[in-house]
Amino acid sequence: MKPYAYNDQLLFDHLKNTLNFAQQFIQQNANISCRRFKASGLNIDLHRFKFLARVAALTHDIGKGADQYQRKQNIGKEKPTFMYHELPSAIISWRLLEKVGISKEERLLVFMGVLQHHNAMRDWLQDENLLQKLNRFRQPWTFSMCIDEINKFLDEEIGYTEVLDTSLRDIFELIKYVKECLSKIRLAWPKLYCLLMAPVVIGDNLDAYKVRANDLSYAKRWFIEELKIAIGD
Repeated sequence: MKPYAYNDQLLFDHLKNTLNFAQQFIQQNANISCRRFKASGLNIDLHRFKFLARVAALTHDIGKGADQYQRKQNIGKEKPTFMYHELPSAIISWRLLEKVGISKEERLLVFMGVLQHHNAMRDWLQDENLLQKLNRFRQPWTFSMCIDEINKFLDEEIGYTEVLDTSLRDIFELIKYVKECLSKIRLAWPKLYCLLMAPVVIGDNLDAYKVRANDLSYAKRWFIEELKIAIGD
C-alpha cells in the first residue's frame, strides 16, 4: 500500500517535490548558511549541508505514513487529518542520521528543523501546553500498513532504512534534550536549526500550492504567492 500525503497526492511524490523546491532555495543560500554554521563552531561544509537538508526534506512528512493516518484516509471523499505527524517524522530523521554516523549536533539541527516545520501552528519548543495535550495522545505511531513502501523509498533516496514505529517516550526524551541545548546561553549552534527548516518550509508550501492551490485558504495562497516572489520562483 502506497501512503498518501493528501487525498490526491502520494506521500513520496510530495516529499520529492518538497526536496526539488528546497534545493532551488539552497542553491542560492547554502554558502551563507555554511558560514553561519562555521561561526557557531560547527564544521558543516557545502556538501554536508546539502545532505542534511536532503534528509530533512525527504523525512519532514514521512510520519504521515503511520497507520493511524493512512487508516483514516478516505480518498476522494473528505480531507485527511495528520495531526502531530511532524513528531514521528522528526524521530525517524534522527534515527536515520544516527545510522549514517552523523554527529549529535547535526542530528539535532535536522530533528528540530523537521519537528518545527509547522511551528506557526504547533511550536514544540516554546508551547508547554502542546506537550500537556500530547500526554493525552496515548496512541503510538506504527507503520505496519506501509512499512515496505516507506523503507524502499528511504533506501532509494537516502541509502538507509530504520525503525519507524515511534512512542511518546521517544518524543519527550528528545524534546527535553533539545530544550536543554537551547537553554545553554553559550551554545549558539542549536538556534541555527532554522537554516535547515527554511528550505523544508519553502518546499512544502510551494508543492502544496502547485498541487492543491484551490483547496488552500486565501491567506495561505497569498502567503505562498508572496513567497514565490521573494525567492524569485
